[in-house]
This record gives sequence, structure tokens and C-alpha cells, in this order.
Amino acid sequence: MAVAPADYFDSTIEMLPQAPHRGRCRICGRDADLTREHIPPQAVGNKGQYRSFTFDDWLNRAEGGLDLVGGDSGQGGVWGYTLCKPCNELTGQRYGTEYKAWAARAAQLLGELPSPIEQDRNPEPFGIEFRLGGADDGGVAPGDFIRQVLSMMCSLSGGWDLAGRHPEIRDMILERACVDLPGRMAIHLALCWGPRTRMVGPQLKVDTETGRWAWVMELSFAPLSLLMVLDANHEVTSLGVDISPFTLVPPKARKAFETEGAVVVGFTWSVYPWDFRSSAALGYETPAPGSGRSRRRRGNG
Repeated sequence: MAVAPADYFDSTIEMLPQAPHRGRCRICGRDADLTREHIPPQAVGNKGQYRSFTFDDWLNRAEGGLDLVGGDSGQGGVWGYTLCKPCNELTGQRYGTEYKAWAARAAQLLGELPSPIEQDRNPEPFGIEFRLGGADDGGVAPGDFIRQVLSMMCSLSGGWDLAGRHPEIRDMILERACVDLPGRMAIHLALCWGPRTRMVGPQLKVDTETGRWAWVMELSFAPLSLLMVLDANHEVTSLGVDISPFTLVPPKARKAFETEGAVVVGFTWSVYPWDFRSSAALGYETPAPGSGRSRRRRGNG
């Protein structure tokens, strides 16, 4: 817990403030009138009605089901007043288009796989190897993509003050610096069918048997899932692919991106970071992600 900044425990700091106010921009650090930042960008479909749920809502769900009740409704996608106008416009103009392109390619990949209905009934982990970009479409720009990811993580970091504590990250976004992520930081990528969006600000994961711990963040908005490791006492591995080296790729540099092994493709039924188990693996049956109520599988705990 000593790793976390003192401001992180300030309960008055919201992860995504919903009211206009003057405050510290979560990228440049200047005091300014903050603007509405969509996370992820509106261009990937983050612009409709939604209902948000908390961890307590998950714990208090009806016994034997995955459906959540209650929650708070919202309009216009998921957003918060987190960035000053210059930083908001800069990230959108420089990096937002590339993030949209990666999401479109990922959605195409998922469309070529067995249906999510079929996979959601499969209790075993599911992964694929894939390639994005090539000679036919000019490749992808990993440097732009990861800088958009970093800008979103800055917004989600709240009192952790990701860019303020680590000026290298600020320079990557604003100055296009090509440097390694500091310390044990890492960013992992996976694919997901949904059915929910999962946003996790800085959270501590502890294995009480081994004593291993890690502070992590997550943004899963189908078809992309992103996990950021903020700090840890060990090298964190995941079922995704580590894209941290993308920070060394100059923005606008285009190339093909190919995974070296299978990358998880899963679901976001669970509230826990980087938990992509199907409803079958969780012990439930469901007709399809997001299509209705779940039923408890007989004989499973």
C-alpha cells in the first residue's frame, strides 16, 4: 500500500467527474477548465445510453445469476471531465483515429471466429494468434495506438496522477517521446466480446499465498481489452500480449503487428480485472452476451 500516492486515498477525487469544474488536467498537469473526455473515444461506439454498476452491485447481484440490478444510467457514452481543452484536442487529433482503426480490425477478427454464443458456452480459455496490418492496407501505427491508450489511462488514474508522477508518460503523449515505460509498468492487450464495458481505476491485486502484489488498471470496451500494470513486486504476465515496446515506436511509423503466441479472447461478465471467463466457466448458462438473463448451471458452485 505504501507504493500508492497519498492522494489516491482521497475519497473526494472522482475517477470520472461528471460535472464541469476547474482542476488539474490529468495529462499536462495545468490548472484549467476541464473538458469532457470520452473513454474510449466516441468514434469506437462510446456514445449511447449506458448503465454503470459498482463492485458492490456485483456482490449484491441476485444469487445464482450474472445479471446486475440498479446502477446509474447515463447518456452520451462513458466520459468524465478530466482533460484541459488543448490536451483533449491534441490526443483526439493525433491518436484517436489510430485507436479506432485497431478497434475496427479487432472487430473484423472477432467476426471471423466461432460465434460468441458458442464460445460463451465453452468453459475452457480461448485464444488466437493474429496479425494487424500489412502490405494491402499500409500497416498499423503502434506508436500512435499506445499513446492513445496512455492518455485514457491518465484520465482513469484519478488520484494516482499517472502523468504527474511519471513525466515520461506525459512526454510520450505530448512531446511524442520514444522511451520505455518507467519501472515495472507494462501494458497488455487482449480481445473481448463484451457484453459489458469494464473500467478499473488503480486497484491492488494480492496473492496471499505467494505474497505477490500488483497495482493494475483496466479498460475493456469490446473488442479491445487493455491492462496497465502500474507497479508490482514481480513480473506480471497475462493471457494477453505485452505491447509495452510500442512506446519506442515513433508516432506515424507504420508496420505490421503480429502476435508471437495466442492472445485471449474472452468475456467481461466478471467484475474482476483481467477476468475473461465465459459464463460457462463461471458456472452459468446464458443465451448470448448481453441478450438476457443468465441461468445457473446445475451441479456447479
